[in-house]
Amino acid sequence: MVEGPPEIFAVTTLDGEQIDYYDSGIKEVIPRQDWMKEFASGDRFKEYIAIRERVQQTNKNNIAVLMQLFGHSD
Repeated sequence: MVEGPPEIFAVTTLDGEQIDYYDSGIKEVIPRQDWMKEFASGDRFKEYIAIRERVQQTNKNNIAVLMQLFGHSD
């Protein structure tokens, strides 16, 4: 079975370089730089993932409200 694109994805950049990628399908933040991989092993990274998940839920809610305001069901 071929899956579609993730519901939400995000890329974080710093000084023009991608440092991570978040995919709602796997609910993970994937580090893209070596120093980010070190950061990913700490407790603060778990908080970072939780923030991404809350942003995902907020965006999902906002989209639902906008769709309702504009008379769309899907």
